[in-house]
Amino acid sequence: VGSVTTLSSLVRMLYSRAGTYPADQPMLYAEDFSPNTPQGACPTCHGMGWVYEVTEALMVPDPSLSIRERAIAS
Repeated sequence: VGSVTTLSSLVRMLYSRAGTYPADQPMLYAEDFSPNTPQGACPTCHGMGWVYEVTEALMVPDPSLSIRERAIAS
């Protein structure tokens, strides 16, 4: 909704311009609140909203099977 209506741009602008900054805080720009920029994206998911974690248990759900018996999940 925010992207279609450009409401998210307005909110980012308000966050960056409204209020006062503490003396030791550098100025934040609207891009700093956007998940589509490196400075605004989550450092864990990089702005995608999810993280895929691969574990052995996910890759091989039944360790009693061999590779020929389709032990590796797809």
